[in-house]
Amino acid sequence: MAVLAVGGSSGNVPPAYQLAEVNQQFDQHGDQNGGQHDRNLEASGMEGEGVEAAEGPGDQEFFVDPHQIQEALEQIKHLVRRIKEVGKLAKKSGSQSDIDALAGISGKVNEFKAILNSGNVGADDVQDFWESDYSRQIDEIDRRVRIPKEIAELKKALKRVEKLVSKRSKALILVKSVLGLNVDAITSLVDQIKKLVNEADSLVQSGNFEDVDEALQEIYQGGFHPGGIEGMIHELTNLASSVKKIKNQKIVDQIKQLIAEPFELIVAGDLQEAQEAFNEVRDDIYNLVNQGLKSGKKKYR
Repeated sequence: MAVLAVGGSSGNVPPAYQLAEVNQQFDQHGDQNGGQHDRNLEASGMEGEGVEAAEGPGDQEFFVDPHQIQEALEQIKHLVRRIKEVGKLAKKSGSQSDIDALAGISGKVNEFKAILNSGNVGADDVQDFWESDYSRQIDEIDRRVRIPKEIAELKKALKRVEKLVSKRSKALILVKSVLGLNVDAITSLVDQIKKLVNEADSLVQSGNFEDVDEALQEIYQGGFHPGGIEGMIHELTNLASSVKKIKNQKIVDQIKQLIAEPFELIVAGDLQEAQEAFNEVRDDIYNLVNQGLKSGKKKYR
């Protein structure tokens, strides 16, 4: 087995293996021409870049740069941590096949670790490790054991929100009557969230875990998590309950004006932006509420 060594690295597979063609040429010519090896290295553009020939005429071995070995060992440390993390999820989900798969990967990773620490490492050993792509295999198992639980939690949160926005919902009736907000926009947003959650659930049921991961990112990063709208409804309901007690109409109008802009973002279907906008005016709103309730010696928050 030809063993190569190169300084530096690029991507997942160290560039040392760009010398495979050089090794092949050397294997074909052997020691028929003592200078062929040097010419091959020179032609490859890798001469003097960490490649050292072993002693002895016709010897085809080269030594791997220690930095390449260290890179692989660092990756192994990361893989061991990931295996433990995903293993805990697999045990909770009761997926024996995934537990067994992780055990198999763990065994192979430990074999490579022993080889890389043996002091007798060939370029093929390092290349085989990177090409095995254990990180991808672990990620696939992670999706299988993690995502179904996430979908289940999203569906539970969605059911709670659907109750809050039902036609008989006292919360939305209060928000509409006191704050003058178009609560139909909240219902429409919940319908949009429900559609996204159902699409993600369908992907899980079909076993398409790669695409469902992307669908979940849209829910989380796009501000469509049902927990977000649930929190917003509760806050608007509590606010409306307090504003209802304020007798000063001027203060009430100021509060309505402050809440109008963030709510317009909900109408536009952008819950994340709406939450950020509401955060910017929250203190001003609460100060006005406390001012309006001052005569009754009651404070909001």
